[in-house]
Amino acid sequence: MLTYAQLYFVAVKDKLHVTIPRNLKQFIPGQPDLILNLPRSFAAHAVGGYIDEIWPHCVNNMVVGDLGTFEVLLMACELVVILYQRLLLQKKVLGCF
Repeated sequence: MLTYAQLYFVAVKDKLHVTIPRNLKQFIPGQPDLILNLPRSFAAHAVGGYIDEIWPHCVNNMVVGDLGTFEVLLMACELVVILYQRLLLQKKVLGCF
């Protein structure tokens, strides 16, 4: 999923991979620039998985869109909805944090 600022997001089980394409042909390297472990609620640890018992609480759906003046990434897991602001992810990938 590519955003306006040229960030590429891929959900892999319970992690978010973030990559910046390298050139005009949108080349994606073999390794992501940033891997985020997605947070889980305390209830999610206690309940376990429902959709997939082997890999519980993975990302089921992911959408990039505008929320007011911010571009956001919204992810739905089994028991949790996670929202990241694109600008903060971009700064983290570029090493500004």
